[in-house]
Order: sequence, then structure tokens, then C-alpha cells
Amino acid sequence: MIGIFGGSFDPVHSGHIILAEDLIEKGIFKRIVFVPANISPLKNHSPEATFDDRIKMIKLAVKVYSQMEVSDIERNTNVSYTIDTVKRISQHIKDIGIIIGTDQAYQFQEWKSPDKILKLVSVYVLGRKADKNIGHKSLKRLKFLDTRIIEISSTEIRQRIKEGKSIHLFVPEVVEEYIKKNHLYK
Repeated sequence: MIGIFGGSFDPVHSGHIILAEDLIEKGIFKRIVFVPANISPLKNHSPEATFDDRIKMIKLAVKVYSQMEVSDIERNTNVSYTIDTVKRISQHIKDIGIIIGTDQAYQFQEWKSPDKILKLVSVYVLGRKADKNIGHKSLKRLKFLDTRIIEISSTEIRQRIKEGKSIHLFVPEVVEEYIKKNHLYK
């Protein structure tokens, strides 16, 4: 099965890579495809880095991992809806599952066409097993994975850069170099 790992990736960080590697090592997915959103419908702001910069950072981050790649399938979309992306990807790849975080799981019922998403693909939730009594009926249909918790966020990384603090180890070294070279998140 191919894992579709969506998100803003503004920037991609070490936690994203570690979790993707864990999912491959555990045999849940044989390959992970990172799919950065052009504009996320449930966020109240657009990404700070351009779509091209975010694609380049992910490519740099996954370059050394043969079972990870990046897709720019959402490049020409305005708002990125998972249902549309899943429909486009499933035309080319049949055995896919999407990967989301626990925070996204609790918002899942607010997504565009959540029931249609669940008919097309399995949805895997990263993080500790959630309380399945919380939320809507679709929450019970998600596949909760008992994965490690990594307390790194792209928001924190952007803030650290603005404050002139180090982001060493928060992001892969090649991503840190790219951010510095291109003066991102200042």
C-alpha cells in the first residue's frame, strides 16, 4: 500500500520524516508520497513559503530515502481538498491510504465529503490510540495507529526562525540550509 502524507509542510520537519520512516519499517506502507497542500481549507492562513519552496524542501528531505517521494499534484489547485486529491491519485495508483494527524482526525467530519473519502481509501491516524467515543461516527471508521509522539511543529520552527533561534535537528540539515540560503520565514 502507498501512503499519501498530506499537509502544508511549511516547512517539512524531522518529525514528518521519522514518522514516515516508522510507517515503512512497520510494513504499514511500502512507500510514502508527501503531498503538500496548495492552500489548506481548514487553516486560517496560507503557507508562508511558496508551493515551489515547500516542494523543494521535501525533495531535499526525502532524497536519501528510496521509499519516500513528493508529489506536486496540488500545484494548480486553489484550495486543496483531500477528496479531489484522492480521486486524482487513485486514477493512477489503486492501493492507497491517507495519513493524517490526531488533530486532523478530530476535524475529519468538517472535511469536504468525509464519507466519500472513506469509501475510496483507508484513513490512518498518527499518534496514540484516540478515545473513539469522541467525535462523529466517521471517527470510529479511521484507523488509529500507535505511533510515537514527536513534539515538533512547523509553526514552532517558523517562530524560532523569526526569533533568530536555532532550528538544528528540528529539520533535516539540507532543509535548514535551504531555509537559510533562501531567507525563508524571516
